[in-house]
Amino acid sequence: MYNNKEQIYKIFDDEKEKKDFMKFYFWFIGESYFINALNRFKDKTGFGIECVRILFHDDFDEWEEYRCKEDEVSLIKDYPAAEEDTMGYLSFKDFYNCLIDHSKEYIKKFPEQEEEVCKLLSEIKESLNINT
Repeated sequence: MYNNKEQIYKIFDDEKEKKDFMKFYFWFIGESYFINALNRFKDKTGFGIECVRILFHDDFDEWEEYRCKEDEVSLIKDYPAAEEDTMGYLSFKDFYNCLIDHSKEYIKKFPEQEEEVCKLLSEIKESLNINT
């Protein structure tokens, strides 16, 4: 798929690749940006650092061919984080479940942040209209 004439993305749709992306994403942005990312996600706004990012539908321009649907996020890893520019998509529900898993790991390391992380997860759940 093309962003413009210069940008070509290899699309991945394998569940393992998506899970691996999320693990890499949180490792790449680091613990110091974890809360920042959650704060952005609660507003359905993407977050990333350099060549690794998660974007929402409204983060794209209307004409962009690889724009995700309104009920999913785009997982983007550009060179040099990947051998070639890659992109995948996660439904809001799967994305939220990944956030829960990574939040548990974060809270293990930073138990003093548990209240804030749980509050942000609740806001994200509401914003993404997750019913579970």
